[in-house]
Amino acid sequence: MVFLSMPNGKTLSIDVISNTTTISAFERIVHQRTNVPQTLLRYSLRGDQGVPPPAFPKKPIIRITTARFEEAIMDTRLRECWIREAEVSERAGYVVTCKAIIKNVIGIGVDEEDRKRTWVADAENCKKRGFIETARALYAHSLTVFSNKKSAEVLWLMGAKEKLLAGDVTAARAILQEAYAVIPSSEEIWLAAFNLEFENKEMERARMLLAKARERGGTERVWMESAIVERELGNVEEEMRFLDEGLKQFPTFFKLWLMLGQLEERSNHLEQARKAYDSGLKHCPQEDELWLAAIRVELRHDNRGEAENLLSKAHQECPNSGILWAANIEMATRPHGRRKLL
Repeated sequence: MVFLSMPNGKTLSIDVISNTTTISAFERIVHQRTNVPQTLLRYSLRGDQGVPPPAFPKKPIIRITTARFEEAIMDTRLRECWIREAEVSERAGYVVTCKAIIKNVIGIGVDEEDRKRTWVADAENCKKRGFIETARALYAHSLTVFSNKKSAEVLWLMGAKEKLLAGDVTAARAILQEAYAVIPSSEEIWLAAFNLEFENKEMERARMLLAKARERGGTERVWMESAIVERELGNVEEEMRFLDEGLKQFPTFFKLWLMLGQLEERSNHLEQARKAYDSGLKHCPQEDELWLAAIRVELRHDNRGEAENLLSKAHQECPNSGILWAANIEMATRPHGRRKLL
């Protein structure tokens, strides 16, 4: 991808993959936006090919724009050639050489304001072609440039993900630790670090990360994950505490109500479960999953009449819900339930 600054302040972007296609794209865009004659562009960008050059325009703006395009496309091709060489080195097993190439050519032909976008795109393209080490080298160098910026969040996360995919949990953990030290306000990084520990059964590490996230004013997701960890550990009181605290701060986050109702059900507290679902539906009347949970708790306790009543109300609030219509059909085909529910 080439991003070029025009004299009029605009920016043109061209995908430089096929030489012929790319140059044709340049010709069309320049002609449309700058009125540079296509014959001049064809000569400037493709070479004379035995054809004498057309008369060069006299306007300085056209001369400068044409020169910029010519320089940009040459720089871009040079950078892409080197990226391909890095991929060749990776294929041959020379990973150090691959990384050295990327480090030294990554900035060729890229405007400063477009570096992150271009480098992420380069890395994604390398991954699609199967060159994981080249992609990692691109991410790693990008992080050295943007490490302390909020916009680098995606780079930190991608870098950690690549290490995880390679099976290097320790390296992924180190990247995320460095990331939340640099960008402590990023919830995505905190939660990624938590998920890493949670999925690797490092529950104490996971709890510590969530505790720090709560201290920093955790969002509804942080409170939900805190309750999930305690549920996995069998700590009912702590799970209840986190759900209650989370609901005080985020009463319209239906998943907390859903988890509270499920906790009461697991504890065989039918009335408390009903109250949890009822309170949740008052705050979140259009959440079909919450309606379905309330309906199913009645069915599990053979309260079919109340289940049908709730289903009727649910359809009024969520008339287009697929899961509620599926529940309607399921209930209608059960014994003693063939009468129409709506």
